Amino acid sequence: MENHYEILTPQSTPLTNAQSLALAVGQKQRDEQQAADRLDDRQKSRAQELASHGSVDNMKVMSPSRLRERLRAER
Repeated sequence: MENHYEILTPQSTPLTNAQSLALAVGQKQRDEQQAADRLDDRQKSRAQELASHGSVDNMKVMSPSRLRERLRAER
């Protein structure tokens, strides 16, 4: 996904190139932070969802044979 950053300036006081660049960089940083926050929120909700299905002990790694036994027992 490609982002396009428009620099909006009042016509009466044109900004210097450095000011325009600083505004664009600031907007890009805010957009990136918002994206990071959304990702963090999704990860938190996923962790809560996993936690609601059982304790961390239930998520331990099992050998394939033990996993097959457990799946057979649950059927």
